[in-house]
Amino acid sequence: MPKNKIWDYINDQYDDVGVIPSLDDIFMTFRIQFENWWSIDLIEEVREGFMSAHCLSGIIIKE
Repeated sequence: MPKNKIWDYINDQYDDVGVIPSLDDIFMTFRIQFENWWSIDLIEEVREGFMSAHCLSGIIIKE
């Protein structure tokens, strides 16, 4: 479930704004979940998986 929520957030940013959000942006969006339940390692795992599965031509990748 957490992976799907993170993936959906990244996908919305990709489709709507044309960016891949930074690790910090993702953390801040789901800050309460990461502070209480989710593993911080999910951020990079899902973000990397998303980027490897999508065309990044013309997309801004925030660091």
